[in-house]
Amino acid sequence: MNIVGKLKKWDRNVYLLTVSASRVGASLLIGMMLLIVSDVFLRFLFNKPVQGSFELIEVLMGATVSLSIAYCGYKRGHVAVEIVTEQLSRGMRKFFELIHNLVCAAFFLVVAVKSAQQAVVIKESETVTALLDIPIYPFIWVFVIGVLLLALVYFWQTIGLFIPKERSL
Repeated sequence: MNIVGKLKKWDRNVYLLTVSASRVGASLLIGMMLLIVSDVFLRFLFNKPVQGSFELIEVLMGATVSLSIAYCGYKRGHVAVEIVTEQLSRGMRKFFELIHNLVCAAFFLVVAVKSAQQAVVIKESETVTALLDIPIYPFIWVFVIGVLLLALVYFWQTIGLFIPKERSL
């Protein structure tokens, strides 16, 4: 297999990882919506809301966002302001994109490492939510996975800058 074939295979793997994580995030979002509807319905009809629904929504929202953000990055769906860069030459735009991707990859890698360290501390201190006593550290590990995927996406997009246009992924 030549280098372009290997790069396409890697691109497919990165895509599958981000899509899979995003689908898990979407499933969590559906679960949150069902929980909210149940909470409102039970509160309205029987004056008996779902106990701890607010805490569950809090922890599930963090997991949902962190698992979905890498797919958004892969599809280049994040907000970008191009007022200045569109005036630059193609080479300069590519240079700024290279710097942007490297800074973002490094930043999110640092965020992942620091979050992993925090997850260990929180596990050791046995920190739980206030009402339902749900351990918090698993949700921080989910955040770490999402941020690592985003760092991988930025790293992969950096590699993509060096692939000639006619052979691009």
